[in-house]
Amino acid sequence: MKFKQKLEKTKQMLLGVWQFLVLKPLAFITNLIVPSQESTKSETTGQKLTRHCIACGVELKEGVNWWKSFVGKNHYKCMDCYAIRREENKRKKLQREGK
Repeated sequence: MKFKQKLEKTKQMLLGVWQFLVLKPLAFITNLIVPSQESTKSETTGQKLTRHCIACGVELKEGVNWWKSFVGKNHYKCMDCYAIRREENKRKKLQREGK
């Protein structure tokens, strides 16, 4: 009989812990969500975001002096500056290999 009572107490304790860990934070989060009174649509102001090379400062234009793959990766170096970096890395690699 004591085993069943102890088991029941453990179940109640675990249920209480579960409710505290799962249900209370959810209630807290739902209280923070307030419907916005303002429009969520972004307005265009007529300004266009321009990107510049972090090495030389030239304006980056996709497909002209900036690779399309760099757009998604947020690499802000023009093709010329990146070519310099590639050459430096190639020299470093050859030095490490002892050639």
